Amino acid sequence: GPGAWVRNASWLALPSVADTESKFVGLHTVWPDANFLALSAAGDYTVDWGDGVVENISSGTSALHEYTYSGISSGTLTSDGYKQVIVTVTPQAGQTLTSLNLNLKHTTTNLQAYASGWLDILISGPDLTSLTISGSTTNVKHSYLQRAQLISDNNIASVVSMFNECASLTNIPNWKFRTTDIVDASAMFYNCYSLVTIPLLDTQNVSNMTSIFFGCASLKTIPLLDTSAVSGMTNMFRSCSSLELVPELDTSNSASMLSMFNACPKLRAVSFANTALVTGMNSMFSGCSSLESVSLPDTRAVTSMNLMFNFCRSLTSVSLPDTRAVTDMSGMFTSCSSLTSVSLPDTGQVTLMSTMFSGCTSLVTVSLFNTENVTTMSSMFLTCSSLITVPLFNTV
Repeated sequence: GPGAWVRNASWLALPSVADTESKFVGLHTVWPDANFLALSAAGDYTVDWGDGVVENISSGTSALHEYTYSGISSGTLTSDGYKQVIVTVTPQAGQTLTSLNLNLKHTTTNLQAYASGWLDILISGPDLTSLTISGSTTNVKHSYLQRAQLISDNNIASVVSMFNECASLTNIPNWKFRTTDIVDASAMFYNCYSLVTIPLLDTQNVSNMTSIFFGCASLKTIPLLDTSAVSGMTNMFRSCSSLELVPELDTSNSASMLSMFNACPKLRAVSFANTALVTGMNSMFSGCSSLESVSLPDTRAVTSMNLMFNFCRSLTSVSLPDTRAVTDMSGMFTSCSSLTSVSLPDTGQVTLMSTMFSGCTSLVTVSLFNTENVTTMSSMFLTCSSLITVPLFNTV
């Protein structure tokens, strides 16, 4: 489709790998200055570093390498100023790869955090139980990695932070997981700024999607993922600044939606049929300046809606049929400058309403809702310049 990823024509071709093989191949840059590379695997393994050096390494031991620019053929030079090598990791005779870790920093003294040289990687390993590309600690960031493929069936048990901080990642075709094993996908694509689409991953047993797409600034839509088992959706689409549409995900098991769409300025509409178990919706739509409609028919368990619609400048009306358990509505509609009406059927438990309608410059009238337990109303209607009447709230 338009904007589809095109592999750099000057890159060396990756060798073909069969999905039955136990093998890793990756295209790696070699710059005129420092070029450090570290990786490890389980199963005794062999690394062909692509510069004429081949090493046998024992299982679990880190393989460390430093490239010299002059040692690489000038025939691999690109217009960007780097030369290239293809790194190959294979199991030794009688062995198999059960794990692969690319999230290792070279042990050279005083080496600071750095970006790796990976551009394009392909992994095959039917016996893999562990695959670490990036991770929650990013001493090495795969900042230039554009494509990652996992072509074999496998037994990988975790994808947590799998592509964390992979800022150039654009293409993840052929991404295979034995999905019965994957329950936690938190931060899987954290800060993958360049990712435009994701494949339809089978997520049927995933229970945690916290921050899975946090910072995916180029993502416009997502496929209809199976979220039927997901309880954690905190920060799920936070800072997805290009996201326009989200399918009606199954949110029947979701317990938390804190900041779920925080800072999604292009999001236009959200509809979820069942949110009966959600307890937290703080900042859920904060900064969603294009949001025009929200459908959340069941919010009976929600206790906090603090800053829920903060800066939703396009929202004209909000109807939440059940707010019986909410205690915090502070800042809930701050700077909703197009808001003309609000329906809040039950606010009997709310204690906090400070800045609740602050900056709602189009609000003409508000209904008399229950404020008998409210302890703070400071700046509740600050700069509500169109407000004509305010009902006689209980302020005792």
